[in-house]
Amino acid sequence: MVKFLIERGAKVNRNDRWGNTPLDDAHRHRYPDVIKYLREQGASFGTSTRLPRFIQAASEGDVNEIRALLEYGNINLDEGDYDHRTALHLASGEGKVEVVELLCMAGANTNVEDRWGNRPMDDAKGAKENSEAIMKVLVNYGADSKKDCFLRTKVQAFLQGDTSTISQKPTMKRKAKEEEVVVSSSGTVAYWAPELVEEHAQPTPKSDLWAAGVIVSAMCTVNMSYC
Repeated sequence: MVKFLIERGAKVNRNDRWGNTPLDDAHRHRYPDVIKYLREQGASFGTSTRLPRFIQAASEGDVNEIRALLEYGNINLDEGDYDHRTALHLASGEGKVEVVELLCMAGANTNVEDRWGNRPMDDAKGAKENSEAIMKVLVNYGADSKKDCFLRTKVQAFLQGDTSTISQKPTMKRKAKEEEVVVSSSGTVAYWAPELVEEHAQPTPKSDLWAAGVIVSAMCTVNMSYC
């Protein structure tokens, strides 16, 4: 019937009042033969339905829908919803590894930000499933986190064989001008020399000596100020 109508002049991309085209309907109802024929005739998805469907398919992990929209939907990968959340944000937050990889391969911006400044890496970090797997994919495509400055480094270390958990909180709490304040594994606060500060560093005699020097210097400064 579809062939009969098109051969007699029916417009293959005619929109209905909701902006849907025949390809939208064929795809929605899963008729592969009709989809194939319509595509051969130059059919495309309706302009008003592409982005919402694309974002929803990403959040649901519908790989076939994503592939179809990428191929025939003329989608802007980095366009988001009203909160500027893109398909990559949604797929990352929902733990859809295959979709995340597909979007990255298609050229999605892995550092795009939503209205709150979150990037796909930030969503992946909080995903209930496949969090680490998605972060590894994102890092391979240049992703970084705006909220956790250590996250990319952790993922890269994990990829190189470090078995520590990627989601582990960084030991460094804040920076001073000339020394670093670090919470050690024992829960005590130590003042370390800048060159000794590393993400997973532990107290050593050398750092203890530095701490003692800082404390003595501080005491002398206070005493001199009262003279």
